[in-house]
Amino acid sequence: MAFIGFGTFSKYYTYIIILVVFRFICDYLEGFNLKYYYKKPTSETFGDFASILAYHPLFRDFFYFFGSLMCGLVLYIIYHRNEKENQDNKLTITEVEKIKASLLGIKDESSNLRIFIISFIYGVNILHRTFLMSMKFDAGFWTLEILFVIFLTIRILKVKIGNHQKVTIFILAFFLFFIQIIISLLPQTKHKCSPEENCKDKYITDNNIYVFITKKFGGIGFIFLILFLYIFDFMMRDYSWVKFKYLMDAKSVPVFKIMTFIGITGCCIVIIILSIVTNVPCNIIDNVTKNDNIYYKEGEGEIDFSKQVCGIIDYEERTKKLFFYYDNFYFFNYDFHNSLREALEIFVSFLYFINNFFINFSQSMILKHLDPNAMLVNVNFNYFFLRMITYIKNDASEEFMTVAQFILLEFCEIFAIIAYMIYIELIELKFCHLDYDLKNSIGLRGIQESLQNNLSNIDIDPEDNEAKRTQTSKSLKENLIKTNFEKNVEMIDKYESN
Repeated sequence: MAFIGFGTFSKYYTYIIILVVFRFICDYLEGFNLKYYYKKPTSETFGDFASILAYHPLFRDFFYFFGSLMCGLVLYIIYHRNEKENQDNKLTITEVEKIKASLLGIKDESSNLRIFIISFIYGVNILHRTFLMSMKFDAGFWTLEILFVIFLTIRILKVKIGNHQKVTIFILAFFLFFIQIIISLLPQTKHKCSPEENCKDKYITDNNIYVFITKKFGGIGFIFLILFLYIFDFMMRDYSWVKFKYLMDAKSVPVFKIMTFIGITGCCIVIIILSIVTNVPCNIIDNVTKNDNIYYKEGEGEIDFSKQVCGIIDYEERTKKLFFYYDNFYFFNYDFHNSLREALEIFVSFLYFINNFFINFSQSMILKHLDPNAMLVNVNFNYFFLRMITYIKNDASEEFMTVAQFILLEFCEIFAIIAYMIYIELIELKFCHLDYDLKNSIGLRGIQESLQNNLSNIDIDPEDNEAKRTQTSKSLKENLIKTNFEKNVEMIDKYESN
């Protein structure tokens, strides 16, 4: 008997593949995980291509939300076209939803307000996550996210957790969490310095994440703040996912409505924030001189950009001031129209929008037809390949990432992918009663119980007509074969032998 098997590949798992592929393309257009983003894109080679979108986080988010808005409008058109085709039927989709809403006591106004609030939380989460990623370090213990998702799933969706899913919780929330603690205590990079230099002072990434945060932000208290921001980020995202699924499943809210709300709300938030950060710099350094694109602070030497929170720079030679912006509308417009590859940037921007359209579509379908935890599979797949490609592009240099960091991080991603595949039942554990709560096992038990009930209702009389007995067993066999439970035909054979 096999201890491990593979479950049925649901057609809805295709949406996970779509999400992984299009998210990977977006990562490529963003230049993957750029180590420094204080420079303008100058490389014209295909392998090192990075769009100006890689340097403008708010514009990337705008494309994401605009893709959600367009996805919602397209689904709305399809939704109402299907309704027109069903006009001859007794009930249309809208009428069915109205009847269901009236029976459940659902009001459109409260539903709209609820969708707006959750869309606002989700929009803030996207912007918040982009901001954390723009700081070019990861202090989030993402392995604990599965606990919060499952807690919300049980609490809001009233879903029972099976034995195989408990294994997933153990792998992610305990085993891999322990590995992540080890990773956080190791230095992120390793530079070569002369004997009189201290690399850990010169390059703050040569320290572990806790010392890095202290040096970057200037205090131990920021460690707790950053860790809280990452945990808060997980909580906002997971809460939004679970509540969206709740609205779709329990309140019959159409997918297009949620997508439209996310798009409109997110675009408005981006526009408001962009108007603020365009005019308000993150930091201003006085008495700065520039020499061969290297900036020096008078009396202190070369400016270490890795200690800055924001990455778009503007140097005023007249006042000798260096401005740091999180994003800037005027700089984006200038970069776009003054790029030597403006036509290419137009094409890339359109391609980036199309990718975000399909990302939003696949995410909405995963939430509607699968489980919120299935959304996390995409994250681990993309981080695994993104990190590997970036590591290779940097010639496996420890100035980018130490060997220990790379191996342990990739190890975590692989195990997380396996764990999520166990959770969504693509991998089945068939030992220690771990397969008891699998959908296939539940279906099998249902067929067995039905079969036993049918057999118990048959009067097994020795004088019974042999033809009748054969016909009865044949009929039961055919029903079992149709449901792909051929092995239970043995029970019919046992009946025949009686």
